[in-house]
Order: sequence, then C-alpha cells, then structure tokens
Amino acid sequence: VELCTEGRNLAYTFHQKESGKNAELIAFSQYPRPADAPQNNSDLPDLQDIKVMGYSLRDWDYRYTLWLGFNPRSFQVNVSDVHGGELYMLADDPGQDKNIYSGLDHSMMMKKMTSLRYDVSLWTRMRLQLYYHTAGLKTNTGKV
Repeated sequence: VELCTEGRNLAYTFHQKESGKNAELIAFSQYPRPADAPQNNSDLPDLQDIKVMGYSLRDWDYRYTLWLGFNPRSFQVNVSDVHGGELYMLADDPGQDKNIYSGLDHSMMMKKMTSLRYDVSLWTRMRLQLYYHTAGLKTNTGKV
C-alpha cells in the first residue's frame, strides 16, 4: 500500500558509492505536533490531537522547516496556515542553533506562492521557498 504520494523516492541513492556531494539531493520529512507550544504528548501525539505538522527539507547546505496547520480528519495540510519556520545554514551552524527564518522577509515569497496552481505539491512549494530564501545567502566558508 502506497502511503506517501508526494515527493520522489530516493532509495536508489543508498546503493551508490559515496563520490562526493550531490547538490541536487534533498531529503523531505514530516513531524506531528499537537500544538505550537510543548505539551505532555508533544513527541507522540494521538492522531486526533495533531494540529500542526512540521515539514522539513534538508540538503547539504540547509535545513528548512515549516510548521503548518494540519487537519487530522482529512489528513490535509493548510499551506497558508504557517505556525512558524526554521532555516539553518549548516556550514556555519552545524548544531542548528541559529534560526535565520524569522529575520527573512516572507511577504514577496508568499505572494509568489499564492500564484502557484492549487495542485502543486507541498514538496515543490517548499523547494521553491528554500531556493527563494537562500538565493544570495553566503556562508562564512564562502559557499552559496
């Protein structure tokens, strides 16, 4: 039974020899939360308690997470209900201690997102947002 219908299967990458970084590879994951603030069942919420879902993209240089409103009855995410975000530049901040998401201007990017067709996948939306937010950002090591 196929449970996940968004994104691409990257299992083939585990069977290849490590020959350096492939800048195109991006991992996508999600993590449920019952609310914005920590609660007793924050780490293992019951399905009916999930109100916020964290979706993360991770590549060699960045980790980008959006915490979005989630409907546990329909299993639907509301991409316009942003509860928070995280963006870490991993070369400069390998411990992911400095979240630069809140220091970014999201207004133009959100305007661009509303112009996308409704059926564009969340993975594609987040990848475009990651590219938009990180365009022109430089790490202290000089890499883009």
